[in-house]
Amino acid sequence: MWNPDLGAITTTDVASDGACLYRALSLGVHGTEEKHKMTRTAVLDALELEAKCELASADVSAAFAPEGGLQAYLQRARRPREWADGYVIEHLMRKGFSGKTVGFFTQTNTRAKRVGASRAPPDVAIMNINNVHFVLINPANTSQRAQAKALANLDACNI
Repeated sequence: MWNPDLGAITTTDVASDGACLYRALSLGVHGTEEKHKMTRTAVLDALELEAKCELASADVSAAFAPEGGLQAYLQRARRPREWADGYVIEHLMRKGFSGKTVGFFTQTNTRAKRVGASRAPPDVAIMNINNVHFVLINPANTSQRAQAKALANLDACNI
């Protein structure tokens, strides 16, 4: 598989149990998918805090407002086999996780297409396969590409 920003990529699969996004994120951040429950809790706690801050701000039109209200959404999202959705993905793309930037990609034939406007190599890259399963893009892809871009920038600046 190929991505213009990452080059040739390989992925690591995780369990398909409804927690695959949290498993892939846990694998990318903690080195194991087994911390997916802790990862889900931390992500949803951060999303809840962000949403409450938006609701308290003057610009309520931009506030996070899922159908059924915030508390009902969070109650559903905290269920062990509940799939992550667009709210979680948007939050992770904006805020990252555990001090790391998170990038999302979708698989289209043999290419990995970046979701969102950022072109910077993420610390953790996650791919959605056929809109039903998330996998981790192997870290070597993101770090090697980031190093190559950094060296190219240094060369271009004669540093």
